[in-house]
Amino acid sequence: MVNIHERIDYLQREQLKIIQDDRYFNYGVDALILSYFVQFTKRDKVIYDLCTGQGIVPLLLTTKIKQQQLDTHITGIEIQQELADLATRSVQLNELERCITIKQQDVLDLPKQLEHSSVDMITVNPPYFTANQSFQHHNKHHRIARHEIAIRLEELFKVMKYILKNKGVVYMIHRTERLDDIISTGRQYNINIKEIHPIYSSRASDESLLSVIKFVMNGKSNIKMSKPFYIYDESGEYSKEMMDIYYG
Repeated sequence: MVNIHERIDYLQREQLKIIQDDRYFNYGVDALILSYFVQFTKRDKVIYDLCTGQGIVPLLLTTKIKQQQLDTHITGIEIQQELADLATRSVQLNELERCITIKQQDVLDLPKQLEHSSVDMITVNPPYFTANQSFQHHNKHHRIARHEIAIRLEELFKVMKYILKNKGVVYMIHRTERLDDIISTGRQYNINIKEIHPIYSSRASDESLLSVIKFVMNGKSNIKMSKPFYIYDESGEYSKEMMDIYYG
């Protein structure tokens, strides 16, 4: 189950295990925060997690699904074979095959495989940086995860518009500095922002680093700004909110 170079990390709040390999792009605090803000309703039966990496978001969301006793299945889509393999084995390690399916494929191919308007919810932690940014990681796995090499923001929205149901929901985490691009691109495809959750490093931070964004397909374009979420407290330790994410 676990190969050389790999380790098993524990998700303490959810009491789950995840296989990690430092040669590839490991999950970060952004994936944990994204999962924290996702809210389900009974209509959310078909969920797709795009750019799933090693499957951290689907794993975390299964706890919410079980708590709410929902008839929901999550499919994680990952273009990199190595990460998709890690995600698949983590699903098997936690015996969650009935709840999660991992597919190694290009997100851009989904419109060829899925029916139009067939997905209830999309979660996505996409590459944050444009492909032409001057500094890029030397590791190709990191470059694909962090930069818009395999998929651009507009391409992502185009795919989501095709597969998402009317009034379907998207939860995305992204760099706050790119909100202008995100808002305008979403409107172009009629995937409109309903809520923005600004994420700050600490109360001393002048600017929000990340934002968790909730969109609704064909929803009214009225944006609700939530109160700030702080990762660290005044002493440099994790905030109460962040401790809740890790430990419950």
